[in-house]
Amino acid sequence: MKAFITGASSGIGAALAEELAARGYTLFLTGRNEERLAKAAGKLHCRHLALDLAREADVVRLEEEMREFRPDVLINNAGLGQLGDLSGMEPGKAEEIVRVNCIALTHLFQTGLQVMQGRQAYILNVASVAGLLPAGPHMAVYYASKAYVTSLTLAARQELRERRSGISVSALCPGPVNTRFNERAGVQTPLSGLEAETVARAGLRGLFRGKALIVPGIAVRASVFLGRLLPREVYAGLISRQQKKKGIKEGDR
Repeated sequence: MKAFITGASSGIGAALAEELAARGYTLFLTGRNEERLAKAAGKLHCRHLALDLAREADVVRLEEEMREFRPDVLINNAGLGQLGDLSGMEPGKAEEIVRVNCIALTHLFQTGLQVMQGRQAYILNVASVAGLLPAGPHMAVYYASKAYVTSLTLAARQELRERRSGISVSALCPGPVNTRFNERAGVQTPLSGLEAETVARAGLRGLFRGKALIVPGIAVRASVFLGRLLPREVYAGLISRQQKKKGIKEGDR
């Protein structure tokens, strides 16, 4: 059995890699940070390739690698985020986030579906609880991109079910996680986060059980439920107040 993981140099991606390696999977890891990626891959004795998914050529290269590798499990974990008002983002940053979180993920998702056609396989798209909430003032592009991921995943899942495909797709939607993402995104959240290992175990458990949306943590699931009860603008206001307690930088998963 083989697994292909993006954003695997640290955090949730690295934890997912370790969990799958412990289950006997042969791994192919990719990420932007070459030093961290090489260290993670060396520990797990697996193939790796440092690429930047904001670059179209790197996405094409990774699609070629996936077709050759032919994974049984694909995990689209790579992601970017930046805290701050949309009007104040530096030129090109919003586009970079969309390229990684939406465009690159879509290309790799499609390629995975094509490579896995006709056999039993699994795809886990790592979104965020942000993708299940009405909106994210002061982190608008990130929240919108994760809503795209959850919507895309659920739509493709239904298409596969209608075709009686052996491919199962799920979206992992964690809340705060204790990873370098918050540090690089300039997020100083007062909320206690789950450990990446806990999120990884929950993600794989849900994936292999065929769950559509995987939301680790009781408190995070409660926030999603609350979001369904309140008017969207009211909930967006609550999110805005929470976001204003944080700093402003940039980051990636």
